[in-house]
Amino acid sequence: MDIPTRTLSIPTLKERDSLTTMSATTTTTTTKKVQIKLDNLTANNLGIFNRITSPTEYPDSYLQQRKDSGELCKYAFFSEVPVGVIVTEPIVNKSPIALKVSLLKVLDAYSWKFDIEKELLQYAVDLCPKRHLSSCVILVNKNDLKLLELAQELGFSAENVNKDLQTALAVAAEDKETVVLCKSV
Repeated sequence: MDIPTRTLSIPTLKERDSLTTMSATTTTTTTKKVQIKLDNLTANNLGIFNRITSPTEYPDSYLQQRKDSGELCKYAFFSEVPVGVIVTEPIVNKSPIALKVSLLKVLDAYSWKFDIEKELLQYAVDLCPKRHLSSCVILVNKNDLKLLELAQELGFSAENVNKDLQTALAVAAEDKETVVLCKSV
């Protein structure tokens, strides 16, 4: 199975120090390459899930279901360190109609610094055609401006939510805190 990877340039500590001290001479800098890899949950790495999603803790039965779901749940590894997780699930209304991102979480120390959220959300979008689904859905708290902006940057929109999808999601009309965004793929 191909594991998607992405290479980022991150300055080394020495380079960061040289950037903060100004001098009359010019210096050339090299950057260290860091890869973000997505990988499955396994029996050996299930315990990491609750560390990433802290303070929310999930029971062992939920973790086992996520492990068994295969490609619907992935860890994001930053230089071989698990720092994020995405959980997706098909939305069914008589038949599968969309893929819902039910959890997207990155450790605070890495959150919004290395495009890990973007990589995870893009994975969900790319998974839709493989699962023969025509759209991807994410429910976002209206106060999570960074995630709202990222979803819109990737083409998610509230206008793409149709009645079947709204019914299957069962999001109450009076829920003013949740924004439903959908991307057709």
